Amino acid sequence: MKFSEKYPNMRPIVDEAPNGIIRGHDRQPCWNCGELTEYIDINFEAHLCSEECQAQKDLEYIDAFLNDTMAEW
Repeated sequence: MKFSEKYPNMRPIVDEAPNGIIRGHDRQPCWNCGELTEYIDINFEAHLCSEECQAQKDLEYIDAFLNDTMAEW
């Protein structure tokens, strides 16, 4: 679900969603799909437009971490 639909009344910078999303002042491309969005994931410090894009980046992060950890063994 798009964060703009899920959190339409979120105040920029002041409010934070339970999933670590805040609303910025400017629209920038989503880090995952490229769609313009005001919403920012505070863990990645990157614009993400939806739960699906956030989940994709979470999976990529976990995968990269596991691959790096396994390479050290």
